Amino acid sequence: MGVRHVPSLLQRRHRGLARTFVRVFTFDQFHMTIYIGNLSYRATEEDLRQVFQEYGTIKRVVLPTDRETGRMRGFAFVEMDEDAQEDAAISELDGADWMGRQLRVNKARPRDHDNKQVARQSGF
Repeated sequence: MGVRHVPSLLQRRHRGLARTFVRVFTFDQFHMTIYIGNLSYRATEEDLRQVFQEYGTIKRVVLPTDRETGRMRGFAFVEMDEDAQEDAAISELDGADWMGRQLRVNKARPRDHDNKQVARQSGF
């Protein structure tokens, strides 16, 4: 109860053979994570911690980077101890100007792999 598994297929070529691996992501259905979009490329994990700690205890900060360049991708995820803290942070920070950019802050949604798979198969 409370944990759902979302499979993600990864393909890897090894000695000319295609191998498919399944990576399982778990999401707690009863706890959300905050998505922060339109983030400055200069922002660091410490910068985000300083901003979000005003709203409560931070469990985790994730700043995805591009695999090839290592450069930040312009968005992040923050998980806090309590949903009420996350709700307060979202309502206060969504649309705020920070580091010269207007932030988009909302509840994170799990990636929908099925829709991407259908789009690739139909040529989109």
